[in-house]
Amino acid sequence: MEELLIVIVQFLFEFALDALANIPFDWPSRGRTTPEPEGITTARCFLWFCGGCLIAGASLLIAKHALIA
Repeated sequence: MEELLIVIVQFLFEFALDALANIPFDWPSRGRTTPEPEGITTARCFLWFCGGCLIAGASLLIAKHALIA
């Protein structure tokens, strides 16, 4: 029962953190008068991938232990 509660709390925490992390990227596009481009370029996708890898690596260096054991 305790393990189920840990999974639920972790899911809620991750969901809230993900929703808050996307606000800076979603907010500027709400008032656009021109539509967004249909596709994404390979270079832009690769840069986002590299940026995500760098952030993930930095988080592993900063927080070596999980918050929920």
